[in-house]
Amino acid sequence: MPALPRPALVALVALVGLIAACSSSPDTPAAPPAETPDARCSAGRVAVDGACELDVSKAPCAPGTRPVVGSPTCAPVGVSACAPGFERDATGWGCVPVLPDAVCTDATRDALGDKTCRPVGDCAAPFPPAGAITVDPSLADGAIDATHVRRLDDAAIAVNDGKTLALADGAHEVDDLLLAQRFTIVGRCPAKARIVGAAGNPLARGLRVGAAVTIRGVTLSGLVSAVSVGAPGALTLEDAVVQDAKYRGVLVDRASSATITRSVIRGTSPRSASDQTIALIAGAGSVVTVTDSALLDNADGALVATDGPGTRIDVTRSVIREVRTRSDGVGGSAVRAFEDARVSLTESAIVRARGVAILALRRKKPPPEVTVVRSVVTDTLALLQGERELATAVNAGPDAIVKVDDSTVRDTAGFGVYGADGSTVSLTKTVVLRSKRNKDQLGYAVAAHASKLSLEDSAVVDSGSVAVSAYRGGAITFTRSGVFGSGGEERDGFPLGFGLAASDGSSIVARDGAVVGATEIGASVNGAGGTLVLAGMYIGPRGAKQGKYAHGVLAVYQATATVTGSIVEGHAGAALLVAGGAGIAATSDVRDNAVAVQVQEGSALDETDAAPESATATTLTVVRDTVFARNATRVGAGALPLPAPIVEQQN
Repeated sequence: MPALPRPALVALVALVGLIAACSSSPDTPAAPPAETPDARCSAGRVAVDGACELDVSKAPCAPGTRPVVGSPTCAPVGVSACAPGFERDATGWGCVPVLPDAVCTDATRDALGDKTCRPVGDCAAPFPPAGAITVDPSLADGAIDATHVRRLDDAAIAVNDGKTLALADGAHEVDDLLLAQRFTIVGRCPAKARIVGAAGNPLARGLRVGAAVTIRGVTLSGLVSAVSVGAPGALTLEDAVVQDAKYRGVLVDRASSATITRSVIRGTSPRSASDQTIALIAGAGSVVTVTDSALLDNADGALVATDGPGTRIDVTRSVIREVRTRSDGVGGSAVRAFEDARVSLTESAIVRARGVAILALRRKKPPPEVTVVRSVVTDTLALLQGERELATAVNAGPDAIVKVDDSTVRDTAGFGVYGADGSTVSLTKTVVLRSKRNKDQLGYAVAAHASKLSLEDSAVVDSGSVAVSAYRGGAITFTRSGVFGSGGEERDGFPLGFGLAASDGSSIVARDGAVVGATEIGASVNGAGGTLVLAGMYIGPRGAKQGKYAHGVLAVYQATATVTGSIVEGHAGAALLVAGGAGIAATSDVRDNAVAVQVQEGSALDETDAAPESATATTLTVVRDTVFARNATRVGAGALPLPAPIVEQQN
């Protein structure tokens, strides 16, 4: 694209005056006091070749830290420390769960911190409990009495409130059994005691809980809805296995509750190819607490909270792993939250979901809310949706609220974190690591589509295409955060590698942070009404491979960029490039670049003594307090190549 005429640039840097030393006596002149070069510079600046430049760490910052403008030391960024059962990623960025190599089977489960499968329950513990009613299908006729019965059905009907039913080792058949009284069902351990469907009925429904019922030390296998809880039911599921359910593993509905501890729900699968299937679902004001448990190898959906208000699922120190699609190719999400439901995950891991790991979606108002704390979402795989492969690790649908704190989102085949229309997404002390393209979707790490998204003390690392992007009126705040490495992918032959990118009337406000190693553009804004504000930011390649464009800050197509108190250094292209847009540069350092300033596509260059209140259309205004040092060319001539505009990616 040809460059249009622009005015000549006047001198941009004023000489720094030396401070005169006063004599100590009018009669006896004294030597001026010793003065270090840095003493002439204001706080946060150091003397270099006679000029005062903004200070910054000279050495590359270690993983988990970022450059700080005005300081020679790096500052921590991202995850503060890995929770028990997790360890640092090999890169030093974020955490990874410590788990067995393969999903655990039978009466064992994945448990955080264990590389071998952990048994569910203790087969060596004393059994049966004192005072229990024994349920034993092998009992002879003469052995049946008030404390010995053959069938669980008979015991559940005849038992007095508060009693314990002890299941003998072996299989116990049920078919749509209502548990309407308060009691406990206990087996020796899940490896020994099993509750199964009645013989000849492949669609046996399972247990229906309508009172305070505890189920412990058993496996529930092959039932349609293994355990269903309804008001006034309150289920306690401990040291249990729910396996191979054909529709729902555990259903908690109609303002009931469930507490699930040291248990596993595995292998839930649909009755037919298109039958919706959920391993654990809470609805209509129900409350579920999951602790030290696992949802493994389930089809369609692992955990769903829906039909609020009041519906809530709290997951702590648990594992959701390997969520499969149904045979019709639908599903694969680990967590779904709908309609005013609340889901929280604390010190937990989501591993190998398909399509979407966490989805918060408003189908009707009010919106749902999902909170992720000290957890890891990893290896989210792409799913064929229609004719396209798509994947998002954390997806906030319209108006949803998603909060991610001190957590890691890693190895996503597509989008890492995505906020849709009207949603609010916040990332605090979080690392988004290795968002890479799939067959049809580029590697976008963090994206806001007509939504509000904030990053505080967070890091976006090694994204394939764009690290942090706002489009269609999205608004992003980026505070004490860092982008480290972005690039390697192409779109329609154009190389990508953007650190911060705002387009289509969107805005990004970045303060006290860094963009390091974006191969093509450090920070950019394009499109009418788009704004980019960089304050106290470091923008530089820091030794990373630079690509075809290798520009620092870019404002194009009627967009505006404002750069204050920042460092833009080391770019093989232009440090500040304005093409058909506008900008302001003040109190900043532009140094060690091939081209310091470039204007084209109708934009002009101006110099002032003081920063204007707002940018002038199609003008880059450079305030004289901006320091230019060691650039190969102060003002570019001709036209530099521009990358293709960042466009919305389907999600």
